[in-house]
Amino acid sequence: MTPIRLLIIEDQQLVQQSIVSALRERLPLELAGAYLSGRAALTAPEALRQADVALIDICLGEEQIFESLPEIRRINPSLKLIWMTAVQAEFLFARALELNLEGFVHKNDPIAVLVTAVERVSAGHRFMSASVLEMDARFRRQSDHFKKLLSPREQEILGVLGQGLANEEAAALLGLSAGTIQAHRRNIMARIGAHSAAELQTYALQRGFTTPERLRTPEA
Repeated sequence: MTPIRLLIIEDQQLVQQSIVSALRERLPLELAGAYLSGRAALTAPEALRQADVALIDICLGEEQIFESLPEIRRINPSLKLIWMTAVQAEFLFARALELNLEGFVHKNDPIAVLVTAVERVSAGHRFMSASVLEMDARFRRQSDHFKKLLSPREQEILGVLGQGLANEEAAALLGLSAGTIQAHRRNIMARIGAHSAAELQTYALQRGFTTPERLRTPEA
C-alpha cells in the first residue's frame, strides 16, 4: 500500500510527536515534515510539495494559521488540509469552517477519529468529526452568536479593537478615520453589551477575535 505523505503543523512538540507516533502505528505513513508554525513550514517548500495531507492546528501561539494558509495553498494546491482544534471560541471556529477545508477534528476526539479523518481525506473525501458538528450546531443555536449581532465590517474592527488599540491606532491600521472607529466602537459595545474597553477586550478574547499574545492593556 502506498504510504500517505503527512505534514504536521502543531506548536506543541510533545503533542506533535504523539500524534505522528499514534498515526504511524495505525496507517502506512511517511512523514514529509513536522513544523511548529505555518511560518516555519513555509521555509520548507519542498516538504509542502511532497505532502499529500497536512494536519494543522488552528492556533499556533501568537500565530493563527490563517496568515500562512494562502501561501501554503499556492505552493501545493493539491495538498489536503485537516484542521485540528481545541478552541471553544466561536469566531475562530466559524472562520475555520468558512474555509471549507477537507477535514476538521477536535483535539479531544479519540485517535481512531483522527485515523479515519486522515484515511478519508487522503482518499479524496471530506471529513468532519461528530464533536465538531455538535460544536457548530451549538454555536448556531446561541441567540448572541456574533453573526447575529455584528456585521462583517464590525467583526473586522472588533478584531483590532479587541487587541486594546486606541481609536487612532485602529484607524491607521484599517485605513479609516478615528471618528469612524469611535462610532463603530460605540455600536459594537452596545450590541455585545460591553460597557468599557476592558469588557470589549474580554469579549473579543473569549469569542476568538483576538488571542492572549496580541492583547495590550486597554485604556479606560
